[in-house]
Amino acid sequence: MTKDEVAGEKAMLEALGSYSAGRGRVRYARLVPAPHGGVYDYRYGSTLVTAYRRDGETVAMVGDAWEDTR
Repeated sequence: MTKDEVAGEKAMLEALGSYSAGRGRVRYARLVPAPHGGVYDYRYGSTLVTAYRRDGETVAMVGDAWEDTR
């Protein structure tokens, strides 16, 4: 978790770079209190960046590459 979009994307790309294949995404998130004073929880919003890695190459794109648009 970070409040810096660029740092989030960099961390995701570094993590993907350590594998031969994979995928990841950077999303907006906010911390919200749980009902009745319990533990806090995250609520996720839109996807900012998605990336996939295949055969040692990483491709990043704006938005959510896997979002169901039906």
